[in-house]
Amino acid sequence: MAVRIENLSGRYEIELPTEKEKPWGYTISIHPKSVPAFLTQFFPEKMLGKDPSPRFLVVNAHSRLSWQAHKRRAEFWYVVQGPVGVLLSNTDDQPPAFETLHEGATVRIEPNMRHRLIGLEQEGIVAEVWIHTDPNNPSDANDIVRLADDYLR
Repeated sequence: MAVRIENLSGRYEIELPTEKEKPWGYTISIHPKSVPAFLTQFFPEKMLGKDPSPRFLVVNAHSRLSWQAHKRRAEFWYVVQGPVGVLLSNTDDQPPAFETLHEGATVRIEPNMRHRLIGLEQEGIVAEVWIHTDPNNPSDANDIVRLADDYLR
């Protein structure tokens, strides 16, 4: 995976210090000094005056994240490499079909909106930022409400 980090880092001129393995792929953190470059590249108009938590999501082919929601954050996604599948709903029921998004597509996920990212025929890469809805109680991994999960987490 280090090669992938080097490729993303070089392509976008941002420092990517760590990756975290997930059952569906992995996440790559953004070094704090590279956050402005990351935001300029992927979310230039959306992040003014915000305190985002940025990272890359790399979802393996034929894998998917849990069907989930968050209470204390909104999320913005920018498809860096696709296509990827996305499910969105305001109820706990998953839609019967996903929307296919290609490179350059964006998604805004509001707090409590149910969502799922899906890897299709090839690995997908999504730039993600969290917008914390309560600055005194920022979102973290404990803010994930999993409604369905292929990996039984």
